[in-house]
Amino acid sequence: DAVLPVEEKEKEVELPLLTEAQLKLVEHAYRGDPNEILARKFNLNVSRRDLQTLAGLNWLNDEVINFYMNLIIERGKDSKWPKSYAFNTFFYTKLLKDGPQSLRRWTKRV
Repeated sequence: DAVLPVEEKEKEVELPLLTEAQLKLVEHAYRGDPNEILARKFNLNVSRRDLQTLAGLNWLNDEVINFYMNLIIERGKDSKWPKSYAFNTFFYTKLLKDGPQSLRRWTKRV
């Protein structure tokens, strides 16, 4: 008889509490005009509405994901972090719809 390994429960990671200043920043990001652009970088605009997808069990939108992936890529330019590359969230959809030849421009820098 084979003995199956016992699955270990994942340990919950305790996150540090936010400071008062950090809480105020979060509150500011969630309140106000949903169309206000809160971050502009990497040829992307992240609005308050985009950030509100981070609350609760909402689906993340593409702008938030693409912005975060670009932050990771940017961080990788520092020698103490590994270099990384991420495709836009529309990569797979474009691949399925138009085939690999349509992505030549997307993969040029990789």
